[in-house]
Amino acid sequence: MHQVLDQAILDLVHAEAIPDQAVLGQRLTDLGLEVSQPSLSRRLRKLNIVKRDGRYRHDPSEAPLKPSVRIFPAPPNLLILKTQPGFAQAVGAVLDDKPLTAQVGTVAGDDTVMVVLGDPSRMDAAIEEGRRRFGAVVVSATS
Repeated sequence: MHQVLDQAILDLVHAEAIPDQAVLGQRLTDLGLEVSQPSLSRRLRKLNIVKRDGRYRHDPSEAPLKPSVRIFPAPPNLLILKTQPGFAQAVGAVLDDKPLTAQVGTVAGDDTVMVVLGDPSRMDAAIEEGRRRFGAVVVSATS
């Protein structure tokens, strides 16, 4: 659970101007992740997230290098994985080495990996596997 929560926190502070813990807690709740304020404070410290210029920012000077991954389903048979610039090739290589359920190929750019599924009926299984493997946040078309 901590890995999913940590990844969601990193994704949110990277993508949005989060001004305080109340807003961050609400955004996590919106994603279906419940966390208490004391636990959120501990996670922020663990992740080296600091408040600068009125918003939370990730300070990677002490943190290990690990890409955040967001999965955007593109039915009927595509998954789009978004990550920070420069990480897509590494994520693509991991997927080529150990494919997701029904994966038949990938195309990786700088911050985006397109995953092609051979069997569209296996999309939910591939999404869940990607979520578990990368601690990815799944973003629906309505998000």
